[in-house]
Amino acid sequence: MNTMIWVAIAIVAVLVIIAIVAFVLRNSTQAKQRREQEQREQRRVQAADLRENAREGHVEAHRAEAEATTAQADAEQAQLEADRLAAQAETLEAEASSTRTAADDQLRQADELDPDGPVGPDHETQRAQDRGMGDPRHARRDTPPPA
Repeated sequence: MNTMIWVAIAIVAVLVIIAIVAFVLRNSTQAKQRREQEQREQRRVQAADLRENAREGHVEAHRAEAEATTAQADAEQAQLEADRLAAQAETLEAEASSTRTAADDQLRQADELDPDGPVGPDHETQRAQDRGMGDPRHARRDTPPPA
């Protein structure tokens, strides 16, 4: 009987050890599952934050694209205005040149018609001074400057 008691004690001890090992393994598995669940939840939160940041980035990109489009349109409008003003300046320069040529022709014609008109190299100097009358760089030196 003595052996039977020891066998029974050994069997009970093995069963207790198996129960303890099973309990520890089950708790370990549950703890591992909880950690994995927490990690999944943290990744979900991180993914949601990344998605929100991406949405904000897209909104900012659309805003920047709209500003770029507006700036480009403004630049094109300014270029068109500059081109128009350059063409207008060319036209006005051509008109001024044409008017100056006509005035010079009229002076020559007047000089040819006037029997007492100026003759010689001083005549060309006087004509150049007449053309630049409003320009102080071409003003006659023997007359006082305008007040």
